[in-house]
Amino acid sequence: IEMHICSAAEVGLDGKPAIDNPEENVIYLVPNNNDEEGNLFDEYIYVNDAWEEFSSSVILEGVTADWLAG
Repeated sequence: IEMHICSAAEVGLDGKPAIDNPEENVIYLVPNNNDEEGNLFDEYIYVNDAWEEFSSSVILEGVTADWLAG
């Protein structure tokens, strides 16, 4: 599974990813305005032609934008 941090241009007005050709094996990270420490992104996957938001704070604990950027 890959991860993709969405840019401002890749986020729709509804706050979900606005990707032209989303892939089902990618976790899309949407920057949020959450004040909760360590929760910088909302996580989405694309399944059955629809976006599904999920909570992955345990899976992604400790993952930072710098780490994802490589």
